Amino acid sequence: MKLPPLQFNVKCLVLVGITSIMYYICMIGFKLTKKKTLNKRVFIATSILATYFIGFFLIRMYYKLYSCKTSNKTSAAILWALLGLVVPVAAFLVSMIKPNPSSANWRLQQLTRLFQWFYMVLILGILFYILMARFDIAYGCEFQMKPTIVSAPTAFLKGETYRQGFGKHMKSFAIWSAILYGAVFGITLPVTLLKNFSPNK
Repeated sequence: MKLPPLQFNVKCLVLVGITSIMYYICMIGFKLTKKKTLNKRVFIATSILATYFIGFFLIRMYYKLYSCKTSNKTSAAILWALLGLVVPVAAFLVSMIKPNPSSANWRLQQLTRLFQWFYMVLILGILFYILMARFDIAYGCEFQMKPTIVSAPTAFLKGETYRQGFGKHMKSFAIWSAILYGAVFGITLPVTLLKNFSPNK
């Protein structure tokens, strides 16, 4: 089975890395607020403001790095930065999930942790990957993203320009993407459901 062209979008990897770090910081913070280590209202306000301003300055820097074309960069950055608030909001909502602490429900507890600390990061990464692709197209930015095995399933959301990057390799991308995601879920779910990692098992 022939591999498709191996392409990497460095700027997307950077974005996903920043998103992941911000999400984990928010998650840890919200966990600490439950233990009264941090003031909940103060942390919520701080996480929202910090996320917004980080997003704003990242977008402004992105305009310069990739020569994006827009008449009013400040106004566009103000609007697009609002999308970054998805991170603290998602972290807050996910942190509210409380499985029954009963030892009989250890599978549910482990599934909850898997979703909170891994699957949610994967979902946010995919979401911002899509948004970056649409942003590149909307503002005619240079070095637009190319299709990869990871991004193939959501290509239909990224515009015609992005999809043209598949060329004659659409089938190959689809097959290897299915293998990749199949491996991710095929390993994490069985391990989580079959092995009790609780110290009190």
